[in-house]
Amino acid sequence: MTVELTVLTWNVQGSKGLDVADVAAIVVAARPDAVLIQEIGRRQATRLARALGMGSVRWCFKHRPPGARAEGLAIISPHDVAEVRSFVLRRAPRWSWRRRVGLAATVLNAHGAIDVVNVHLSPHDASRDRVLEAQNAVDAMHARGRIAIVGGDLNDGPDAPVHEVFRSAGWIDSSSLAPAGVGVGVNTAWRPGSRRGRSPDQRLDYILVPDTLDVVRSEWAVDVDELDRVARLSDHVPVIATVGLRPHR
Repeated sequence: MTVELTVLTWNVQGSKGLDVADVAAIVVAARPDAVLIQEIGRRQATRLARALGMGSVRWCFKHRPPGARAEGLAIISPHDVAEVRSFVLRRAPRWSWRRRVGLAATVLNAHGAIDVVNVHLSPHDASRDRVLEAQNAVDAMHARGRIAIVGGDLNDGPDAPVHEVFRSAGWIDSSSLAPAGVGVGVNTAWRPGSRRGRSPDQRLDYILVPDTLDVVRSEWAVDVDELDRVARLSDHVPVIATVGLRPHR
């Protein structure tokens, strides 16, 4: 018997403020088993988990800009989580946005356990840094020694060198494994400028899965007619992937 597990990733741009109620309404409609959030503060993550009615929330520090609140990564789940660990992907002063981290946790449910890993790689023209960060993430996952699903904002396109790092280690873009004709949306983020009334124009956000898993779907977590609603909340669209898992016996 195969059971399904759904992972959602979203860069919520929490430093601009977080509409907890609206973000929660979008997330809960997707019925995820694990929610991977980038650019979120600790208190924002706690409030979001409460609004979602999910009992497990883990947050890790990324950086704290001078005069602003700290931001980081969060993993939220309706299931129990264990073996939570953060790790540094790129070293920089703790006040610098250049500092990059990852957050891993084991999601436990009635059918077994699987790791989820949340990452947010360097932006702009830092392709070489992203490759090194991806390798650090791969090393951290290998050290855990469990099947893992990776989600987050990779800040690069689907043909960028960073994907080869993950592919060579066995993690594949879930959208490439989904059945033909399944899925809504390709690009996942807007370039700077007004977002209202226009579709996302770049692809930065991914859910990567081991090539041994079956992907049931990989798509936006919202319908096309909800894009303006999402655009008011963030410059990224939430992405989901559902995979088939064989339960432990």
